[in-house]
Amino acid sequence: DVVVEQVANPHARVEACAVDDELGYLLERPIVAPLDVQADTFDAKRVARTKRGTQVTVYDFRQPRRLSEAELPFSIVPVRDAPELLASATTEADLWFPGYKWQVVGAQSCGRLVHVGWRYSSDEGETFLALIVRADERLEVGLAASAAVAALLSLSASRAH
Repeated sequence: DVVVEQVANPHARVEACAVDDELGYLLERPIVAPLDVQADTFDAKRVARTKRGTQVTVYDFRQPRRLSEAELPFSIVPVRDAPELLASATTEADLWFPGYKWQVVGAQSCGRLVHVGWRYSSDEGETFLALIVRADERLEVGLAASAAVAALLSLSASRAH
């Protein structure tokens, strides 16, 4: 399994004290229902898990060329809303999730506001956060190694009896 962690916008220049995984607890509250996506910016959907083992759905998007020549890629995990996060004005253009308006969401870190994702809201009052995430290969290797050691210990224990 791929392990993901919450990160600040990887395309912004942010100091080392940024909020990477500071909001990781929000990943433990995933939206599990499938969401409709904007076809021209959607790249993939995959299952991953958090450091605590919670299964999450990762949506991979890229900004449309009409917004950014670079077509910046983002991996996000939809989670239940956290109203304590700071948000920008609502926008209705270029919706990664049709039927929902979006706002840029940030958190305070190092004495400034750092972009951590987007808040989506529908006219029916449904809201969720799309937190920016990245795969953490160090955790995947560490967890795989731990599982291998546990399997060897179990095998050794069963042979000893």
